[in-house]
Amino acid sequence: RVQLMDPVVRDAHENLKHFRIDRGKARRALVKAGVEGRKLDRELRKVDRFNDAEGSDTSLYVVRDDYGRVHTNITQVKREVRENALTCDGGPVAEVDIKSSQGAFLCCIIDGCLKNSPAMIGRNGQSFISVPPGFAGDAVSGPIGREFADFRGRLERRELYEFFAREMSQDCDLDMDVDRDCAKKAFLATLFAGVELDPDCDPTWHACRRVWEEHYPFLNRMIRELKRFNYRALAYELQRMESTFVFDHVIPRIRSEIGCPYCTVHDEVIV
Repeated sequence: RVQLMDPVVRDAHENLKHFRIDRGKARRALVKAGVEGRKLDRELRKVDRFNDAEGSDTSLYVVRDDYGRVHTNITQVKREVRENALTCDGGPVAEVDIKSSQGAFLCCIIDGCLKNSPAMIGRNGQSFISVPPGFAGDAVSGPIGREFADFRGRLERRELYEFFAREMSQDCDLDMDVDRDCAKKAFLATLFAGVELDPDCDPTWHACRRVWEEHYPFLNRMIRELKRFNYRALAYELQRMESTFVFDHVIPRIRSEIGCPYCTVHDEVIV
């Protein structure tokens, strides 16, 4: 009830009332995805709780965290359920998301560092990331600037994760073909994990780190510097930038220009 004073939470709560999950379709989608036993029961309980919104004022779950992300019943269910069983006012839904979103917002952070921007301030007033020393000024036209241009070019051509997948597939220590989804997970893991990876962690993480070190050594050094005092800082700032973009720019246009119900799954909008 306290969070409902936040207009973003209040609006998300009202829009959520337009959505339902077809339990039969959800069950079939989960079984097809290999979910069974207690895990299947747990996922179906999430569906039942959400669908009971009309009979209980505590069924709808909407919480905004310190970094602006909104968590709801819809973010809690598995993707297979959202893709196969979610409806809006009894009709089908469509999903729109930001292509390679974490890479895109990482570009914003790097660009800010290269231009010697001030510390970035989080939603709760805490400074998450400050500019690392030695990366500003004429560095923009130097090696790190050229690396950044290459990285941003791959992102804009929509081939960032595909590039990492190709390079990781050629890693002799990994000795496997890496697809885009696997490369994406490893890319995000190396951004969000500690500065030093655990030797026992997923080997694809190490392969992804080696791609960074070989192709983007200066950017890799910058990322490690950003995480030096608190490795979670980069993840927090990426989440804050993502939520600001979605709720300050995308959602207001949906309300004013389209006026249809919506729900969000972080960088994804379902309408």
